[in-house]
Amino acid sequence: MALTDGYSVGSQNCSECSRETKACQKKGENYMALETIKDVKEIGGFKVVRDKPQGMSWPDFDKMRNEFPINITDKINCISFKIQNGPIKENGVNGCQVDTIIEAAAIIITGLNDKFPCDENEKALNHLASAINSLKERKINREARGVEGINQK
Repeated sequence: MALTDGYSVGSQNCSECSRETKACQKKGENYMALETIKDVKEIGGFKVVRDKPQGMSWPDFDKMRNEFPINITDKINCISFKIQNGPIKENGVNGCQVDTIIEAAAIIITGLNDKFPCDENEKALNHLASAINSLKERKINREARGVEGINQK
């Protein structure tokens, strides 16, 4: 699925470990979307982990993703998210929520818009802000009803 010029998402094998991964791959020497977040240290309250620590096995790296669910691998222009599995009150925090992914998208588009400003980027950013606000309203509503963090309507 093409997201912007020079940026696409697809299933492939990582050049470092040969594991199949959904990765964002460079297409030539174009300005890459993930360059806009190369200095980002946290998103949505989660620390961003950059690359698997050398010497750490993939199974050990995967275990730490409960605590650090956002991974950016700069050399292959890839960002991945471990999504929360089950309600937080029942399972604890073990991944990020959709609003974290939306926040990451907003950071990327803001960076692209700084370099390549256009009305469409501004519209996209407004829609992402609206989505984040709607999710905050949903959370407030669920908290008021006493059902936030549990599997109940």
